Amino acid sequence: MSNAIHLVGSIVELVSDVKASVRVGGRFAFSTTFFKGADVPSNRPFYWRMLLEARRELRRSGFEMDVSKARQSIAKRPISVANFHDVLTQHGFSVSGREVETVCLSHSLVLDIVSEPIFAAGAIPGVPVEIASATLRKAALNTFEVHPDVRIERKWLRMCAQRMAASQ
Repeated sequence: MSNAIHLVGSIVELVSDVKASVRVGGRFAFSTTFFKGADVPSNRPFYWRMLLEARRELRRSGFEMDVSKARQSIAKRPISVANFHDVLTQHGFSVSGREVETVCLSHSLVLDIVSEPIFAAGAIPGVPVEIASATLRKAALNTFEVHPDVRIERKWLRMCAQRMAASQ
């Protein structure tokens, strides 16, 4: 099962490549928390506070965000569950399983996620990734100190599809 589908540039190209690699009857499964509807609105104040604090700290240190350097992955332009389904069926797959679950992320998991270079590069483009990662982690820690009881939730999509024969 893939859990990085949100990092690809084109879901259409990916599914086409997967089709070429998977035999008829074979399965393609993935999960992601980056799709339209994955965001839980009650989390927004936490994320805004964390990002504002991180950006203020970076400005004080002489760094400025450069949005022109933001990577254009699905995470930056999420697609809907229906779009995932459509792309799979258009490429000869039959969706055999689809589940959307709301999960609560532990504070330590959130700290790990915001510290990841791929997350930091997307959240604060144009700043050296090691500085962006450390700054986001510190901002998240500070935000958790101010709001120790905050629950960070995210919707998680899991899909499984089977490659069909050409005539199906």
